[in-house]
Amino acid sequence: LIKLTEYLNNAAVSSMQAVDVLKRMREHLDPFEYFREVRMFYAFPRNVVFVGVEKIAGIPQNFEGETGGGSAAHYLIDAILAIRHRKSSKAYIQARLRQMPTYARDLLEEVEKNSRLRQFVLKHRNNTELIATYNANVSAKLDWRLVHDGLARESIAQYGDTRGTANPLLTLLSDMAEDTRACRIN
Repeated sequence: LIKLTEYLNNAAVSSMQAVDVLKRMREHLDPFEYFREVRMFYAFPRNVVFVGVEKIAGIPQNFEGETGGGSAAHYLIDAILAIRHRKSSKAYIQARLRQMPTYARDLLEEVEKNSRLRQFVLKHRNNTELIATYNANVSAKLDWRLVHDGLARESIAQYGDTRGTANPLLTLLSDMAEDTRACRIN
Protein backbone atom coordinates (compact mmCIF):
# COMPACT_ATOMS: atom_id res chain seq x y z
CA LEU A 1 0.00 0.00 0.00
CA ILE A 2 2.85 2.38 0.77
CA LYS A 3 4.42 1.98 -2.69
CA LEU A 4 1.08 2.28 -4.48
CA THR A 5 0.32 5.46 -2.56
CA GLU A 6 3.76 6.81 -3.50
CA TYR A 7 3.20 5.99 -7.19
CA LEU A 8 -0.24 7.56 -7.18
CA ASN A 9 1.16 10.67 -5.52
CA ASN A 10 3.90 10.97 -8.16
CA ALA A 11 1.33 10.55 -10.93
CA ALA A 12 -0.93 13.20 -9.40
CA VAL A 13 1.94 15.69 -9.15
CA SER A 14 2.82 15.12 -12.82
CA SER A 15 -0.81 15.50 -13.87
CA MET A 16 -1.16 18.72 -11.91
CA GLN A 17 1.96 20.06 -13.63
CA ALA A 18 0.31 19.32 -16.99
CA VAL A 19 -2.73 21.33 -15.85
CA ASP A 20 -0.45 24.23 -14.93
CA VAL A 21 1.06 24.17 -18.43
CA LEU A 22 -2.40 24.12 -20.00
CA LYS A 23 -3.44 27.12 -17.89
CA ARG A 24 -0.47 29.09 -19.24
CA MET A 25 -1.81 28.91 -22.80
CA ARG A 26 -3.77 32.09 -22.12
CA GLU A 27 -0.55 34.00 -21.45
CA HIS A 28 0.63 34.05 -25.06
CA LEU A 29 -2.32 33.00 -27.17
CA ASP A 30 -5.10 35.43 -27.94
CA PRO A 31 -8.38 33.45 -28.21
CA PHE A 32 -9.47 35.23 -31.39
CA GLU A 33 -6.04 34.67 -32.97
CA TYR A 34 -6.35 30.96 -32.12
CA PHE A 35 -9.86 30.81 -33.63
CA ARG A 36 -8.96 32.73 -36.79
CA GLU A 37 -5.35 31.67 -37.50
CA VAL A 38 -4.33 28.52 -35.60
CA ARG A 39 -7.36 26.26 -35.32
CA MET A 40 -7.73 25.70 -39.04
CA PHE A 41 -4.36 23.94 -39.16
CA TYR A 42 -5.67 21.13 -36.96
CA ALA A 43 -7.91 20.06 -39.82
CA PHE A 44 -6.56 17.35 -42.09
CA PRO A 45 -7.54 17.31 -45.79
CA ARG A 46 -10.38 14.91 -46.64
CA ASN A 47 -10.01 11.70 -48.72
CA VAL A 48 -6.21 11.60 -48.77
CA VAL A 49 -4.80 8.59 -50.61
CA PHE A 50 -1.32 7.53 -49.49
CA VAL A 51 0.78 6.27 -52.37
CA GLY A 52 3.10 3.35 -51.61
CA VAL A 53 1.32 2.18 -48.46
CA GLU A 54 0.06 -1.27 -49.42
CA LYS A 55 -2.15 -1.79 -46.37
CA ILE A 56 -4.38 1.13 -47.38
CA ALA A 57 -3.60 1.28 -51.10
CA GLY A 58 -6.19 3.35 -52.92
CA ILE A 59 -8.40 3.74 -49.85
CA PRO A 60 -9.13 7.41 -49.09
CA GLN A 61 -8.20 8.31 -45.51
CA ASN A 62 -9.97 10.90 -43.35
CA PHE A 63 -8.44 12.13 -40.12
CA GLU A 64 -10.34 14.62 -38.07
CA GLY A 65 -8.24 17.43 -36.66
CA GLU A 66 -7.60 17.35 -32.97
CA THR A 67 -5.67 19.17 -30.30
CA GLY A 68 -5.87 16.80 -27.35
CA GLY A 69 -8.53 14.22 -28.04
CA GLY A 70 -6.18 12.19 -30.21
CA SER A 71 -3.69 11.65 -27.40
CA ALA A 72 -3.69 8.10 -26.06
CA ALA A 73 -2.33 9.44 -22.75
CA HIS A 74 -5.69 10.95 -21.77
CA TYR A 75 -7.56 7.72 -22.38
CA LEU A 76 -4.85 5.71 -20.63
CA ILE A 77 -5.30 7.76 -17.46
CA ASP A 78 -9.07 7.26 -17.71
CA ALA A 79 -8.57 3.51 -18.12
CA ILE A 80 -6.20 3.25 -15.15
CA LEU A 81 -8.49 5.26 -12.87
CA ALA A 82 -11.62 3.49 -14.23
CA ILE A 83 -13.24 6.74 -15.35
CA ARG A 84 -16.20 5.63 -17.41
CA HIS A 85 -17.86 8.00 -19.85
CA ARG A 86 -21.49 8.28 -20.85
CA LYS A 87 -22.73 6.81 -24.10
CA SER A 88 -22.68 10.15 -25.94
CA SER A 89 -18.96 10.57 -25.17
CA LYS A 90 -18.09 6.97 -26.04
CA ALA A 91 -18.81 7.47 -29.75
CA TYR A 92 -16.33 10.35 -29.86
CA ILE A 93 -13.74 8.34 -27.92
CA GLN A 94 -14.17 5.34 -30.23
CA ALA A 95 -13.60 7.57 -33.27
CA ARG A 96 -10.38 8.90 -31.70
CA LEU A 97 -9.21 5.37 -30.91
CA ARG A 98 -9.70 4.26 -34.54
CA GLN A 99 -7.21 6.96 -35.56
CA MET A 100 -4.53 5.77 -33.14
CA PRO A 101 -1.85 3.23 -33.95
CA THR A 102 -2.86 -0.37 -33.28
CA TYR A 103 -0.36 -0.75 -30.42
CA ALA A 104 -1.92 2.24 -28.61
CA ARG A 105 -5.45 0.89 -29.06
CA ASP A 106 -4.40 -2.54 -27.88
CA LEU A 107 -2.72 -1.10 -24.78
CA LEU A 108 -5.76 1.01 -23.94
CA GLU A 109 -8.09 -1.95 -24.38
CA GLU A 110 -5.95 -4.15 -22.12
CA VAL A 111 -5.64 -1.52 -19.40
CA GLU A 112 -9.35 -0.71 -19.49
CA LYS A 113 -10.22 -4.39 -19.27
CA ASN A 114 -7.67 -5.28 -16.59
CA SER A 115 -7.08 -2.24 -14.38
CA ARG A 116 -8.16 -3.06 -10.86
CA LEU A 117 -6.83 0.11 -9.25
CA ARG A 118 -10.20 1.59 -8.36
CA GLN A 119 -11.44 -1.73 -6.98
CA PHE A 120 -8.27 -2.05 -4.92
CA VAL A 121 -8.60 1.45 -3.54
CA LEU A 122 -12.28 0.84 -2.70
CA LYS A 123 -11.31 -2.40 -0.95
CA HIS A 124 -8.88 -0.37 1.22
CA ARG A 125 -11.30 2.48 2.00
CA ASN A 126 -9.96 2.70 5.53
CA ASN A 127 -6.60 3.88 4.18
CA THR A 128 -7.28 7.60 3.92
CA GLU A 129 -3.91 8.35 2.33
CA LEU A 130 -4.55 5.86 -0.48
CA ILE A 131 -8.02 7.32 -1.07
CA ALA A 132 -6.57 10.84 -1.05
CA THR A 133 -3.88 10.04 -3.64
CA TYR A 134 -6.38 8.24 -5.88
CA ASN A 135 -8.73 11.23 -5.62
CA ALA A 136 -5.81 13.59 -6.30
CA ASN A 137 -5.35 11.85 -9.66
CA VAL A 138 -9.05 12.09 -10.42
CA SER A 139 -9.01 15.76 -9.40
CA ALA A 140 -6.00 16.49 -11.61
CA LYS A 141 -7.77 14.86 -14.56
CA LEU A 142 -10.92 16.83 -13.73
CA ASP A 143 -8.94 20.08 -13.52
CA TRP A 144 -7.36 19.38 -16.92
CA ARG A 145 -10.79 18.78 -18.41
CA LEU A 146 -12.25 21.94 -16.84
CA VAL A 147 -9.35 24.10 -18.05
CA HIS A 148 -9.60 22.53 -21.52
CA ASP A 149 -13.35 23.19 -21.54
CA GLY A 150 -12.74 26.81 -20.54
CA LEU A 151 -10.14 27.25 -23.27
CA ALA A 152 -12.49 25.78 -25.87
CA ARG A 153 -15.32 28.05 -24.84
CA GLU A 154 -13.00 31.05 -24.79
CA SER A 155 -11.36 30.23 -28.13
CA ILE A 156 -14.25 28.68 -30.04
CA ALA A 157 -17.70 29.16 -28.51
CA GLN A 158 -17.47 32.90 -27.99
CA TYR A 159 -16.97 33.27 -31.74
CA GLY A 160 -20.17 31.38 -32.53
CA ASP A 161 -18.88 27.87 -33.17
CA THR A 162 -20.64 25.11 -31.23
CA ARG A 163 -18.31 22.29 -32.26
CA GLY A 164 -14.73 21.38 -31.42
CA THR A 165 -11.93 20.73 -33.86
CA ALA A 166 -12.91 17.11 -34.55
CA ASN A 167 -16.56 18.19 -34.77
CA PRO A 168 -17.95 17.09 -31.39
CA LEU A 169 -20.39 19.40 -29.67
CA LEU A 170 -18.58 21.52 -27.12
CA THR A 171 -20.82 20.02 -24.45
CA LEU A 172 -18.70 16.85 -24.80
CA LEU A 173 -15.97 18.45 -22.69
CA SER A 174 -18.31 19.33 -19.83
CA ASP A 175 -19.90 15.85 -20.03
CA MET A 176 -16.48 14.25 -19.73
CA ALA A 177 -15.66 16.51 -16.79
CA GLU A 178 -18.86 15.44 -15.02
CA ASP A 179 -18.05 11.76 -15.65
CA THR A 180 -14.59 12.34 -14.18
CA ARG A 181 -16.01 14.17 -11.13
CA ALA A 182 -18.32 11.20 -10.49
CA CYS A 183 -15.28 8.91 -10.20
CA ARG A 184 -14.05 10.51 -6.96
CA ILE A 185 -14.28 8.24 -3.94
CA ASN A 186 -15.98 9.79 -0.92
